[in-house]
Amino acid sequence: MLNFILKQIHKGKRQCDIKDMLPDCPISNQTISNIIKNSKFTIQPLKEKIKVLDNQKLHIDIDDCYEFLRNDYGIIEKHCIKIFNLYTHKINISKNRNKLLNKTTAFLLYKNDDNMSQDKVYNFVFETINNNYDIKINSLKDLESQNLNLIIAGDGALSIRAMAKLLGGYYILDKFHAFSYLWKSFVGKRGKKKESTDWTKYIDSSASFKNGNYNQFINILENNVDKKTFNYFKNNTQGIINQGADWNIGCYAESTVFHLVKSLKGNGAKAYNSKTFINMLNARVAYLNKQNISF
Repeated sequence: MLNFILKQIHKGKRQCDIKDMLPDCPISNQTISNIIKNSKFTIQPLKEKIKVLDNQKLHIDIDDCYEFLRNDYGIIEKHCIKIFNLYTHKINISKNRNKLLNKTTAFLLYKNDDNMSQDKVYNFVFETINNNYDIKINSLKDLESQNLNLIIAGDGALSIRAMAKLLGGYYILDKFHAFSYLWKSFVGKRGKKKESTDWTKYIDSSASFKNGNYNQFINILENNVDKKTFNYFKNNTQGIINQGADWNIGCYAESTVFHLVKSLKGNGAKAYNSKTFINMLNARVAYLNKQNISF
């Protein structure tokens, strides 16, 4: 029973799914949760590192999401889950679907009072790269060094831009978030058209963004969007300029957040015990990284 439950968690099954898989077994969700919480398992390391060729780049998508988790005293606390998505390239497997190759998923989970400094995050990224990839990179502690085979992508947060600078790599702004800002500025929220709906400016600004034409893009925005939106793009200059680069294959952080975190909870509002949720995340990451776990 124990092994069955943990194997299903490894595959990303939710606790309610596991309960449904055991219709003849009188087991509650709480019992399943306690089994996961108190279980100890070992994630088997990869047999060999992934080779990054000299003509390849290592893409690193970064995103944050938040979960409210209970501590051992039943107190609910807000936790940040910082997710890292690493891969070398993508292939198209259907009309609207891509597959990331040589992919590694990793995460950090912490509370606001855990003092998670930028250096700690930086060291975690370095270790993740070093443990999973055979890649030639300069010293990540040398702020003057460049690693032009690293590409960091994200939603425009200051911490992500700073990480790109620390790593000495290229930075791109996630198109999903950029287009969300543009849509709300020129078209309006879904189902609620603004009186000043301007499809022309939306189309023109979108095209300028995709081509990496920063000056044209920012000229369209000036005096046409609110200060928050304008500053968002103004602070992400390099992330916009790099949109037109031939090595820019997009950012897939949002889908990783769903597959790693949100899919574990489904539509439920339950606040898991923090130890339970960490075990669920670790097991799920192992599955996504094609790593076996032993109980």
